[in-house]
Amino acid sequence: LSTVGAGDALVAGLTAASRQELNAADSLRLAMAFAAAKLQRVGPHLPPEPQIRELAAAVSLQTLAAA
Repeated sequence: LSTVGAGDALVAGLTAASRQELNAADSLRLAMAFAAAKLQRVGPHLPPEPQIRELAAAVSLQTLAAA
């Protein structure tokens, strides 16, 4: 598989989250799910929405401490 397009998929996920008016945490989860889904497929394709939602639910966010 290839990482080509993962960044574009992440931006597409942020765009989709914005259109859905999701909060910041849910926006990040959806964007990461789009990118992860792209990494699982060859070519410019994403899986069906239920699979994206499943991936988004599995994304764990952590707050980083300031250095």
